[in-house]
Amino acid sequence: MKDSKIVFEKILNYIEKIKSYIKGVSYESFVLDEQKVFACSFALSQISELTQKISDEEKKRHKNIPWSAIRGLRNHIIHNYEKIDLEILWNTITKDLPTLVSNIEKIISA
Repeated sequence: MKDSKIVFEKILNYIEKIKSYIKGVSYESFVLDEQKVFACSFALSQISELTQKISDEEKKRHKNIPWSAIRGLRNHIIHNYEKIDLEILWNTITKDLPTLVSNIEKIISA
């Protein structure tokens, strides 16, 4: 768990960066700001990469986290960057990441 804890903390750090990038930003502003889209996409791909460092046993203990969906998002961002659906990206950031934060904080504090 020690190594996983470090990974989880790094994931939370990237999520905090994403939150800072979109603070006070509407969806309409976000899609027009290439730098914000790029920064958030990069941070999400890094989060996905970090999940690969979490053991299979750890992932099995925390089945409430959609590990394969997180990995799939990375693949979509990296391989189809110019075709990213910005609405899906925005929903991932604004709706899915808060749940991920909550789940990771519970894991770390256990």
